[in-house]
Amino acid sequence: MTHYVDSVLYWFPTLVLVVCMIVLIVTAVGLSLGKFWRGLSSWSWRRIFSLTRMSMRQTTFRASMNAEEAVETALRKAGWKHVFLRRRVFVPRLQHNREIDVVAVGPVVLVVEVKHWRGSVWCNGQRWFQQVHKTARALEFEDIREDNVVKAAALRRHIENDKRVPLPDFNLLSDCLQESEGDGTWYEDRRLHKQCGTVIIPVVVFTNPLVRLDPSTVKQKDDVFDLPGLERYARNLLYNTRGASVFDYYKQRVDEFLRPIFIGRSITPDTYCLSFFTEEKVARVVERMRTWDMVYLLNGRLVHGDIVSFGLPSTNRHFVRQQISDVEITWFDGLIGFARTMWMNSGGMVKITLSSPRKRKVFSFPLMPRHLKSIYKNDRLVLKLAGTTNLEEIPLADIATLRLSQHRETDGS
Repeated sequence: MTHYVDSVLYWFPTLVLVVCMIVLIVTAVGLSLGKFWRGLSSWSWRRIFSLTRMSMRQTTFRASMNAEEAVETALRKAGWKHVFLRRRVFVPRLQHNREIDVVAVGPVVLVVEVKHWRGSVWCNGQRWFQQVHKTARALEFEDIREDNVVKAAALRRHIENDKRVPLPDFNLLSDCLQESEGDGTWYEDRRLHKQCGTVIIPVVVFTNPLVRLDPSTVKQKDDVFDLPGLERYARNLLYNTRGASVFDYYKQRVDEFLRPIFIGRSITPDTYCLSFFTEEKVARVVERMRTWDMVYLLNGRLVHGDIVSFGLPSTNRHFVRQQISDVEITWFDGLIGFARTMWMNSGGMVKITLSSPRKRKVFSFPLMPRHLKSIYKNDRLVLKLAGTTNLEEIPLADIATLRLSQHRETDGS
């Protein structure tokens, strides 16, 4: 037995060396015959592009997008089940869509405006100011609270008028409209565009831990929070309307089921909140609202907008956005991934799910390496950037992952 172990230990380094030499020879022969160059090119480009630094503007934008996701995490941690990001609501007075950063549906509907500002923030009436450094000049902004109220009112009109989902505080809102009757027309009186009611609550949250909110102005407002303050506020809303225990939750569910005459009203008669049934209907409405297609590049850059089409020269195919329901890009990682890259002569796989009236068809193909001289020789997507009419062509070899909008609406622009 000892002799056998000694023999294994003696020949093991030689065996490892022979295996390495065989792999090296096979790789060299394959490269000389052009067998592995596409896989190695795709693998190396992924590493090179991932080291490319983002610009300051791209870094700031990515941080603001991450802030919205941090708000979503905080709301779910507070117990809110239905939380949606970047919903686009049509504002009739402006004749275009406005983006709502975060919408949370529970006993009420929270319309959250997310600001990732840093430095000192204070306000003077409707004028808001930010000073990044003490030596820098203060920047002035429009009233972010009033702007969020307009978007919240537009969301209410979308829920009630477009989707025919009645909200429980309709009578209270009707009384307010009757009191302001005769003050102006729909286009003249801007107050008519700010009717949110009691179940649609617009709030503003500052997420940057480096921000300093002025205690005498900003912190005195009931609808402005930092991130921990928003989480406490959301948790208290659930506690005050739905109770703190599981028993209270099921008690209200049974009460709502047995006494449908009280649907839409909470236990306290003078306060309004959504019933469980209305909450689910409103959540389905918000879920189907328009949002953005999100493109995450290998270097961390985030590009969002509306994908127009996919051009795939490697497969001689072209798809418009309406034909596609999902796109998945899978990169081969690790040692096994590198071996798979060499074997398949590709750095990854692209899987496109086509939408069909009858059934969904899945179309897969290898991820081609980046062509540096001509963008038109790359498999690419065409993206209409958010808030502009500009189109940007992005090679699939530059993309880490995609998150497509699943909306089923086409109204607005």
